[in-house]
Amino acid sequence: MADHFEEQRIWKIIDSIKTDRGEFTGINVTAYLKYYEQLTEQYGLPEDNKKDTFIQIAHGFTRERIQLRVVQPNMTWADFKTRLLTEFSHEDYSKNNRATFMRWVGTTKLDQHITQGLTEFDIKFNQMPQADQTALEPDKLRNFLNMLDPSLRRELEPMLEDGATVSGLTGNWDNVRAAVHRLAQR
Repeated sequence: MADHFEEQRIWKIIDSIKTDRGEFTGINVTAYLKYYEQLTEQYGLPEDNKKDTFIQIAHGFTRERIQLRVVQPNMTWADFKTRLLTEFSHEDYSKNNRATFMRWVGTTKLDQHITQGLTEFDIKFNQMPQADQTALEPDKLRNFLNMLDPSLRRELEPMLEDGATVSGLTGNWDNVRAAVHRLAQR
């Protein structure tokens, strides 16, 4: 009889979180876990069931990633949570701010994989809070160019020239993407 009630609790948690937050896709893990823990406390879910219930809430590819890279045999909920936070830290909006973005820009150097680098730059830039994006927008192109290998930068800059701007380079990010793609095709 207790198993039936336990199952009902698990399904109430799964239904509640999927309704309120959707399936876990790896994005914003800190906030998602906080909400999940509030629900598990509210419904009185035992520690032993928290890990498996959380895995059921994860989206297909994310679930596979968790099972391959996070889950270990006989793992406690605390260990699971720590590994989950580590695995998805790069997709965690609450951790992506101006300081972490600028640290990433300063430590990342792009050479041959410029198109992939631009995509990653875009993702990380857009994951920051709006206020941080707005503050960094005037220097967005300069930050991207600073990540480039000097020879790539020398090739790309002439493709980005725009006499109508103060900096002499385009401020239109679509033009930057197009120039990067043209450079990558060479």
